[in-house]
Amino acid sequence: MLTHPPREREVVEYRRTIARELAETPALRGDFQRVYQGLHQLRTLFDSQGPVRDLDGRGRRLEVLVALRDLLGAMAGSFADSQSGLARMRAFAARARETDGFCKLIELLDYENHMASVELKLRVGADGKIRRFEIEHIRENRDNRFHQSLLGRWWTRLTLLLRGYSLSEAELVNRWVDSIFDGVAELLPPLLQLLGEMEVYLAVLAFKDAAEQRGLALCLPELIDEKPATQDGAGPRFTALFNPLLFSQPSPPVPCDLALAGFCSITLVTGPNSGGKTRLLQALALA
Repeated sequence: MLTHPPREREVVEYRRTIARELAETPALRGDFQRVYQGLHQLRTLFDSQGPVRDLDGRGRRLEVLVALRDLLGAMAGSFADSQSGLARMRAFAARARETDGFCKLIELLDYENHMASVELKLRVGADGKIRRFEIEHIRENRDNRFHQSLLGRWWTRLTLLLRGYSLSEAELVNRWVDSIFDGVAELLPPLLQLLGEMEVYLAVLAFKDAAEQRGLALCLPELIDEKPATQDGAGPRFTALFNPLLFSQPSPPVPCDLALAGFCSITLVTGPNSGGKTRLLQALALA
C-alpha cells in the first residue's frame, strides 16, 4: 500500500476525497477511529490464544462473534453524512447485518446471554446473612430459534446414545459455534483487509496533526499534466515546503518555496556546508 500506490487518476482522486473529508470533518474522523478500534480488537482476538481455562477455545470464539457484532453495528451507525468512499463501509455493514449468517449470530449470542430468566426470593437475617434461598420462577427464552425444551434436550441425547454416538455437551456447543462461524466467514477477509487500508489514512491524519502542532501547513497537492518546459508555469511549484525528518529537532523546520522551470529542467542547488541543501532535496523527494 505504501511502496506501490495506485497510478490511475480516478483512484487517486477517490482516496484524496476520503482524506480531505476526514481532515475537515471531526465527526467523521471520530467514526473512522471508532471503527478502526473495533477492527483492531477483532484482529487481536484472532491473534491471541485465549485464557488457559478456555481449553476448547469456545469462550474466545464467542468473544470473536461479539466483537464482530459490535463492529458491524458501529460501522452501520457511522458515516451517515459522508459524501466520499467512507459511505461504502456503512453500506457494507448494512448488507452484512441482513445476511442469514449474521441473524443466526445475533440469536446465538442472545441465547448464550439470555437462556432463561430466574426470579429469586432471599430471606436475610439480622446479621445480614442469607437464611433462606428460594427460586420463585424460571422463564426460558422460548422465542429464540436455538431454544430447546427439557424433553427435547433429553430426547436428543438419548437418540444419539441409541445410535452409538457419545458426544459431550462441550463438543456439541463447539460444533454449534462452528456452524455460526461458517455463516459469517465471508465477512472476515474484507474486514481484516480494511484494517490496513484505514491505517494509511490514520497515518496521514497523524502527520497532519504533527505538522500543525509545529505551525506548519499541509495541503493535498494540485496534480497537473506534464507540459512543455518552455511554457510559463508548467513546472512543479512548492509553497512552504518543509522536511518532516527535522521534526525530532528542538525547533520546527524552516519552510521554503521552490518553483522549477519545467518537468525536464535541471536546477542547481549551491551553498556552504550545513546550509540545508541535503535537507531541501530530502523534502523535495518526500513531497
